[in-house]
Amino acid sequence: MNKQHISATSTLNIEAERDTLWQLEIVRDDIRRRGIHWNARLWERSLSRLIGCEAARDAKYQQCIDELYDDSQEQRYVEMALEQALATDMQWYEQLATRQHGALEHWLATQQPHRFELAELHEQHTRIQARQLALKVWRQQVAIESMERQRRAIGRLADGGWARGWAALQTAFRQENDFYQQIIAEKLPDDAAGDELSVLQRRLAFAQEAFPRITAQRLAWCRQLRAMQRATEQRASRELSSVERSALAADAQQLDDAIDRLRPGAGSKMLWIVALCIVLLIGLAHFLVQSSQAGGRTRTPSAPALLAAMSVIAEIPLKNALLSVKDNFRQRLSPRWQPIQIGGGQLLITDAGLRLLVPRARRDRYANAQIVDYAGQSRERFPWRPPLRLTVRARSSGLIAGTAGFGFWNHPLALLGRRSALPAAAWFFYASPPSDMPLALGVPGCGWKAACIDATKPGALAWAPLAPPVLLLNNLPWLYRRIWPAVQRSLTISEALLPPLDSSWHTYTLEWREQSSRFAVDGTSALETPRSPSGPLGFVAWVDNQWAMATPWGRFGWGLLEAAQPQWLDLDLVQIEPLA
Repeated sequence: MNKQHISATSTLNIEAERDTLWQLEIVRDDIRRRGIHWNARLWERSLSRLIGCEAARDAKYQQCIDELYDDSQEQRYVEMALEQALATDMQWYEQLATRQHGALEHWLATQQPHRFELAELHEQHTRIQARQLALKVWRQQVAIESMERQRRAIGRLADGGWARGWAALQTAFRQENDFYQQIIAEKLPDDAAGDELSVLQRRLAFAQEAFPRITAQRLAWCRQLRAMQRATEQRASRELSSVERSALAADAQQLDDAIDRLRPGAGSKMLWIVALCIVLLIGLAHFLVQSSQAGGRTRTPSAPALLAAMSVIAEIPLKNALLSVKDNFRQRLSPRWQPIQIGGGQLLITDAGLRLLVPRARRDRYANAQIVDYAGQSRERFPWRPPLRLTVRARSSGLIAGTAGFGFWNHPLALLGRRSALPAAAWFFYASPPSDMPLALGVPGCGWKAACIDATKPGALAWAPLAPPVLLLNNLPWLYRRIWPAVQRSLTISEALLPPLDSSWHTYTLEWREQSSRFAVDGTSALETPRSPSGPLGFVAWVDNQWAMATPWGRFGWGLLEAAQPQWLDLDLVQIEPLA
């Protein structure tokens, strides 16, 4: 197989599908032809076939590369041809995305199309953007593979070349994650209905389904690259200098770490979580304690779990029921709050209030900035019970790599001298991808949510012996839709997706009553539910860099995320007051 044959057999198919897509875009832009000749299904089929043709071409290039000698002139020639093909792909998708973006802006300015047509264009533009990001990832992966073949052939690489390539790939991964995260966090218009609502839901489903797929792809690729490195260790170990062996070991360690993070369910959980799978489904968001061994290094457990690691905790006697609290966080942190600052996390008093700051997050170190009001107390003496109203005025740095939030929970972990407990919470909770915890039917597994849960009630305990078969049966979609609502009711699960966190100030309100809960953002109701945790609970607010996966169909995982830029949550007001 040679490069000319690959080009001849692939280019015609690719160009045919591109021409179809481009002609359809022309039809869409022409108001006189759009109603007659526009065909959305043909557009989707053409895009699918185009991506398939490009993938088939790339596979042929890869096969040809593998059949040639490492670092031979012929192999480098085919690698350059693949690089050129990917560059051409990216250029074409950029042109298509620019055309669609221009159409979107024109339609919004002129209000020319129906809302359904606008939503359809937006959804298809999303798919083109997703393809651009996927190509950016693939191009970086191809470049790293080329470097590994060079190292296997001649035993050395340019100084820092692999590290720069790996850093560029991690940046591409983060951009892809952020893209899907933004889509998942968007709130559907309240007045959307009919075909428009179907298109918007399809766009959301596309983003939700992307994370398991791209995670599996990344894991497979990392394993493949690690196999190439092992081949280098076996074939060229005698030829490598000590410097090159050290460089190879360092690069291999990065790959091993990546594989550990991507592997589903990597690591061990606490025994009580393993025994009660259904509790893990509820609690893994912020309740999970995980200890995982990777290359002899112990991973760090989740945010509230690390209360045990605090070097200093203010010993503040708390009453069982404070009448009210109002704190604007001026001048200093009130002794009411117990501070937790781990892995570089900081609590800063600024002109705007209290900033919970993680300056820079790393994948090998847990980072957390947090305040609580229950340290040193038994759960029975936690300070808050319904009925009450919580008001928090907050803003954030925008997209956060990890989890964040504020509200009430029962700290169900066996730390600080406490026994383990089943989880209960009523709070505003955020989890970034690759977190996936779809506890409420029809609500995404990540994003910024209003949520309440209570697994301490007798009805929840009845499901514990049934957890394994429930997880198994949930893999059948029609059974999942029938079984999970009953589980959700028994576990007092209720959730609603909120507008994404951003740098604007918003007022969040929780009215927690004995038989109901009501969540609001800026005075607008976001979730009203007859479900409510019993209490008593304690207040918590935090920002950290963990992710977690716990799905009703039995996929579990945990890890830490990297964030090169500071991420923070500002609190201007925390007010807790009794309700009549």
